[in-house]
Amino acid sequence: MSRRSRKQFAKGVERLVADAYAPPRFTAAVPVPRGPVLRCRSMLVALAATLRSKERVCPRGMALLNELITRGDSVLYVGNDPEALAESLREIREALAWT
Repeated sequence: MSRRSRKQFAKGVERLVADAYAPPRFTAAVPVPRGPVLRCRSMLVALAATLRSKERVCPRGMALLNELITRGDSVLYVGNDPEALAESLREIREALAWT
């Protein structure tokens, strides 16, 4: 993955956290589920830090992250379940690591 792509994904993850703290606003975008995002804040921040680091990441993890943040039917947006989001973030973190 290119540094540029990783930086864009990191910004997207950081934006999720920032949007969870921001007051609600009228937009065409799928609203960020505040509760789950805030409960998983530390995992999201760590994920963004990994993406910004020089550590190699596996494309499979990037693909899973892309699905999580761009698909309106992902656990991020459907179900309002912090445990499901945490499990998905753990899966992404493991998939990012080269073994």
